[in-house]
Amino acid sequence: MRLRFGNLTPSPIRIKLPFPFILQFPIIPLIAFYLRSFCVNLRKFIFRYRFFLYLCRDMITIENIRKSFGDLEVLKGINLHIDKGEVVSIVGPSGAGKTTLLQIIGTLDRPDAGKVIVDGIDTSQLSSKKLSDFRNQHLGFVFQFHQLLPEFTALENIMIPAFIAGKSQKEARQRAKELLEFMGLSERAGHKPNELSGGEKQRVAVARALMNHPAVILADEPSGSLDTKNKEELHQLFFDLRDKMGQTFVIVTHDEGLAAITDRTIHLRDGMIEDDGTAKEPIVEEEEVSDAETGRL
Repeated sequence: MRLRFGNLTPSPIRIKLPFPFILQFPIIPLIAFYLRSFCVNLRKFIFRYRFFLYLCRDMITIENIRKSFGDLEVLKGINLHIDKGEVVSIVGPSGAGKTTLLQIIGTLDRPDAGKVIVDGIDTSQLSSKKLSDFRNQHLGFVFQFHQLLPEFTALENIMIPAFIAGKSQKEARQRAKELLEFMGLSERAGHKPNELSGGEKQRVAVARALMNHPAVILADEPSGSLDTKNKEELHQLFFDLRDKMGQTFVIVTHDEGLAAITDRTIHLRDGMIEDDGTAKEPIVEEEEVSDAETGRL
């Protein structure tokens, strides 16, 4: 530092470091590098772990569901778990509570007690408005009769759930065309329901149920009004959708042929689950072997 006596204002102080400052502390960039690498790997682990949990979690959890109509108790403490990607059938005699259970799973009716969790969402905590949105975005419905609107074409009927969800016409039309192609009905897109066969109408109804990428499709006697050929084609369609799209199905049916080929059959009787269809270990009884057979005296 130098001072000029002719001017009492000191000149600026200049400090010159022999090396760049950061090089004097080489541990700092090293720590920063490993910290960044750790954070990146941690994010990847968390994403994969959450995705794994999503694949492994129950798609539907039913806890102690009870439902009465007046003095008649229709469901008496139903507990049930259905996995993602399962095709499950519910069977039982008339009056066993099959349709009532399906309506409660589909939030079309509320239970008197208990709760239903679908795709990680506790439906008992939703308001009426949110339940309506939930049904539109997370559930698909297929009934015994197609319930297609007669004044609209097959393509337009399929697009209706997308319009309710607020999607654009372009997006809805593209998705509907893809579903019609998957169903093998591209050439029938412009036909109205009265111009379609029974099997075609039901496939259009399935396409409509798939419109908003639902977590679960609930079907109530979906093949009850079809002949043998169309019935078999519809049943095969359910499994194609499960294999190719990971779709979960819950089907109420009296059709023994359909129940026999589903992943699991739940037997309902008098408002209670008689058999939930889970595999049981076979019991092998040891046979008594005589001394003569073993060669012993």
